[in-house]
Amino acid sequence: MLELKFIRENIDLVRQAIEKRQDTAPLDEILQLDSERRQRILELEDLRHGRTDRRNTCPAGAIPLGPLKHCGRPPASAGPAAR
Repeated sequence: MLELKFIRENIDLVRQAIEKRQDTAPLDEILQLDSERRQRILELEDLRHGRTDRRNTCPAGAIPLGPLKHCGRPPASAGPAAR
């Protein structure tokens, strides 16, 4: 079994080997599915990166507690005296 990376990098060589063996293989379909898979992986990584960015930013009115901590609640307004 050949690795997908090898197939991608040596398409002509793989086609020749298939013909030499007088075999059939859906090489075009394999390359298409691999391309789609690689694209989906990139999309997933972008989504994960966006999620991480949203976690590191505080919503309006929240106070950042530090680089490794989440956001805190805003301080209570100066209302009635503390109990």
